Amino acid sequence: MEILKSILGGEVGVLPTTYLGMPLGVKSNSIEIWDGVIEKCEKRLARWKSQYLSLGGRLTLINYVLDALPTYVMSLFPIPPGMINRLDSIRKKNLWQGNKERRGYHLVKSKTVITEKRVGGMGIKNMKNQSKALRMKWLWKYSNDNQKLWGSVIKAKYEESDSWMTKEVTTPYGVSLWKSIRELWNEFKPNTKIKVVDGIKTRFGRMIGMQKEIWRLFPDIHYLVLQQQSTIADLWTPQGWNFVFRRHLNDWEIPRVTEFFRSIDQFSGLEIGRDRFHYSSGPEDIYGKPRSPTRCLALCEVTGQLWNLFLRLKNISWSMPGRISEALYSWEEAGTQAKNRSNWRIVPATIWWTIWKEKNLKVFEDRESSMQQKQISTWAVLGPYLQVNPDPMIPCL
Repeated sequence: MEILKSILGGEVGVLPTTYLGMPLGVKSNSIEIWDGVIEKCEKRLARWKSQYLSLGGRLTLINYVLDALPTYVMSLFPIPPGMINRLDSIRKKNLWQGNKERRGYHLVKSKTVITEKRVGGMGIKNMKNQSKALRMKWLWKYSNDNQKLWGSVIKAKYEESDSWMTKEVTTPYGVSLWKSIRELWNEFKPNTKIKVVDGIKTRFGRMIGMQKEIWRLFPDIHYLVLQQQSTIADLWTPQGWNFVFRRHLNDWEIPRVTEFFRSIDQFSGLEIGRDRFHYSSGPEDIYGKPRSPTRCLALCEVTGQLWNLFLRLKNISWSMPGRISEALYSWEEAGTQAKNRSNWRIVPATIWWTIWKEKNLKVFEDRESSMQQKQISTWAVLGPYLQVNPDPMIPCL
């Protein structure tokens, strides 16, 4: 250590310590982690700071100060029930008592205080739910992209139970941090669906659009099929599904097999990209989760392929700008190589109209077109404006 110290010019420290505001070398469920958070909250919400604030002002102070202070630590560490009680006590005292010497009266129930405003509450965050939500974000990140360094370390240490999550952590030592996150998997998983793109990570049993795993709906067919644990990529070919049965079908089994194939006929095929989770509750867009207009119309992977459909015609390599206005300006500049600039200017509107229709198709009919269908739809929208058939469109741009 002394040699390294002399080479690197640092100091030799001891654990536990703090790095970038996060405690190192302590147990994830230790009370010591939260002592500093409680101290900061008490200083920020000292009574003298609320002597000129109304009830609404104190409510705002709690929402934007007290609720923000523990968030950074809660994003990794589970908050003990005792700490939740202490933080709730500080919040209630500041809200109802303010700078009064006497105890203030609670005007509403505690449950109402931590209920959202849209359902009649006061909008102060529920610490327990917030702690769960912040740790579930790591499950989301791991499931959708575990190729980063931290994901690779976790995958190597705990091994994978499938392509989406590690095995359940049962060992008692050295695993408390990921263990507290992994414990939320059974609560997190039912609120998600799988968006099949390339089919490499998704087993066939979890076909998108099915309320239950398809093998549970067809246990008799599951017994007949040899590739019971195969992924969608293994079973799908350009000609359709490629199942291998253990034996020849009996006559009385054919109607059941026909029903099975009809139920999976909704699958539109594989695309370029990676399988990923998306939210299964609440309004969703065709990309799996709610996004801003800029993200939806310019930056996302699906829309990007539609932009490139036209950019490749002119051999243009383009990095999509971060704003819609910048995208339109760059598109106008790229159109200097176009034969007909008026036709070139129509293209962004046709792309956005296609994306808007796909969004409505997903929200209202729970259906989704393949990328090839989206491209054909874009050309079909563009055609009437160019007053030509789809085939000779390319020279018109």
